[in-house]
Amino acid sequence: MSKLNPDWLSYQRIYESGGAWLSEQGRDPAFLTLNAFLASVLGANSYETYRVLLALYFMVFMALLSAGRIFKINPAGGGYVSLLLSLVYLGFTRFTIQIREGIAISIVIFVLALFAKHSCSQKLGMPWAVRKGNVRRALQTSWAWILLILAGMTHASMLFVLLIALAACWATARGKVRSRRLGPIHVRPWRMRLLWVLAFFLAGAAVMQLYLGASLMSVAAESVGDRFVNVKALTAVQLGFWCLYGGACWLVYREVRVGVAQRQVTGMFATFLRVLSGPAVMATYASIVLALLLAVTPLFIVSYVRLLHMFLALALLCLAVIGRRGLSMQVIGVFLIADQVRSIVDSI
Repeated sequence: MSKLNPDWLSYQRIYESGGAWLSEQGRDPAFLTLNAFLASVLGANSYETYRVLLALYFMVFMALLSAGRIFKINPAGGGYVSLLLSLVYLGFTRFTIQIREGIAISIVIFVLALFAKHSCSQKLGMPWAVRKGNVRRALQTSWAWILLILAGMTHASMLFVLLIALAACWATARGKVRSRRLGPIHVRPWRMRLLWVLAFFLAGAAVMQLYLGASLMSVAAESVGDRFVNVKALTAVQLGFWCLYGGACWLVYREVRVGVAQRQVTGMFATFLRVLSGPAVMATYASIVLALLLAVTPLFIVSYVRLLHMFLALALLCLAVIGRRGLSMQVIGVFLIADQVRSIVDSI
């Protein structure tokens, strides 16, 4: 509860001034509505109380998640270690510093739990479909989509999760499809391949638009919200560091593919995991590396690094939930947590 928390003062400005730059830019209206409601109840000068209430919410959420009240969790085979690492990586910064993203990602996890609950049915190819005798399930899946939209209105990065969910819904097969390597699967291979192409095309186009437009290339330092970002040249150490990140992304993608097949995870939840760990993670990582090589504005890179962190956090949590707990995932969890600590120290 001090400036040692990098976002403490910025959220205080948002809370006490009716939204600050978020309100001016029309961003995250659901979060601003929550702020306005709590400020009207607690008072505009009760910022510490507001943060304590949010901390209690996050503590209860983590307790429910770790107790298996949101996802069903199998504790055997070192499951608690993998779950611990994934929860720390998921919540270490989002529930203590980046609270706007933390609230949004907690909503997303409730949605994933709903998808997982109904993904045992081979008939759930299109989650919004209403079938005879399935009204309750249709209402629950409709509620899941409403929550995803609410998460996107709480933090803009969750709009990417909404896009991933829509892509997964489109790629999910209505029945079993056979793969030469994986056997029976519940995804249409040609649609997955198309998603890979689209993801890399859009990621590359976003970087090249900034590079060719050169609208921010000549700026020596940039500010956004309460942030002031210095432009730094790419070093050999940075390049090696991002090579390590590339290896981590690949291992997570491989573990998801194997875990989904071995644990017989099906339906929307399985496809979501494959799209998340595949096209979403890999295209985001590629855009970061390309932006670094082209010396594109660091504000773009910072935003996409946070997006990559969120994707990996969700993937690691889901791997722990479905029971895929390889030693490599635990090593990656430690690596990512250490990088979070490093970034926090840099921010301070």
